[in-house]
Amino acid sequence: MSVRQDLTAEALQALGFRPIHAGDDYDLTITVQIDSVAVDLTGATAWFTVKEDAIDTDANAKLAYKSDQVTEIEFTDLINGVMKIYFREPTTKDLEGLWPYDLQVKISSGTIITVGRGDIEFLANLTREIA
Repeated sequence: MSVRQDLTAEALQALGFRPIHAGDDYDLTITVQIDSVAVDLTGATAWFTVKEDAIDTDANAKLAYKSDQVTEIEFTDLINGVMKIYFREPTTKDLEGLWPYDLQVKISSGTIITVGRGDIEFLANLTREIA
């Protein structure tokens, strides 16, 4: 069973992190675990998907990251199950609002794990012009 983990401004601040603003650079570190044991990500693939509606097709996703693009998802500590998801201005500048997301990992054995799902919030920026 996946863990519901909202990535809203309120939820992130409660965990001691800053909220995510649309168009900001933001690195989100995730540790993949099963029963509190780190999952070895050697040979794994990960997907982070944000949709307008959970029933939308993947082709219509607002944001669709895959670990074969290290500028999107990077495994930073394979043995200890650590990855980083990189949010950057070009992919998030138009995502102001609250959206459903999930993070799935397919490990080398072929097992698919939904690591987390919930709502992700991209707050509006007051400054609209980037120098």
